[in-house]
Amino acid sequence: VPAIPALADVQVSILDGGVEVLLENAVESIAATENSVVSRMELVILMPSRTTAGVFTFNIALVSTAEVLTDFLYEYFLPPVVSNLEQAEATVQGVKGGKDGGTTALKLTNFPSLSSGADVALTFGATPSHILKYQNFKGGVWLQIMVPPALDLAPGVVTLALSYTGAVPLPRGGTLGTVYVRTPKAASVDFRYYVPLPEVISVRWCAACNS
Repeated sequence: VPAIPALADVQVSILDGGVEVLLENAVESIAATENSVVSRMELVILMPSRTTAGVFTFNIALVSTAEVLTDFLYEYFLPPVVSNLEQAEATVQGVKGGKDGGTTALKLTNFPSLSSGADVALTFGATPSHILKYQNFKGGVWLQIMVPPALDLAPGVVTLALSYTGAVPLPRGGTLGTVYVRTPKAASVDFRYYVPLPEVISVRWCAACNS
């Protein structure tokens, strides 16, 4: 563009189901990234909230001519949720009842598909853990995870937190190797550590002691 337009000269619209919807007061600021020639501009846009997930096209245009300067894709997603936690407690040593010892399983919905267990960062409070097995399904993933001992072997409730750290698609027009800010796709649930009750290991009778 020959000059930096004023805020009122730029409009933003979204294509929703094939219908273009104009967004009011969407542009918060405009600044040139090059001083000599206005070949690039940086716009701060206030994105509207939505109740449905999906990838939508946004157009940026001049008000005077309705000329579309550029467009971009923007993803709305439902927040990931831990929809099923097999067991939400373990001893302070990280051991729970059952044959699997120090493991538990959970189901995450609204979560990206995984290509490896390393695609998920997993912590029990401040203690990191890792994925043992995973199984992708439509709309989420099933995980079997290691339950670590409690920090300092202290009983109590901690936050079992999971976040997606895998690869994300390069945005249209993006540069390979550039870091792009993404909204974290993360979920959490409470997990309780407890001190087990004393257990009698063995009982012996001593004839000499009791004579």
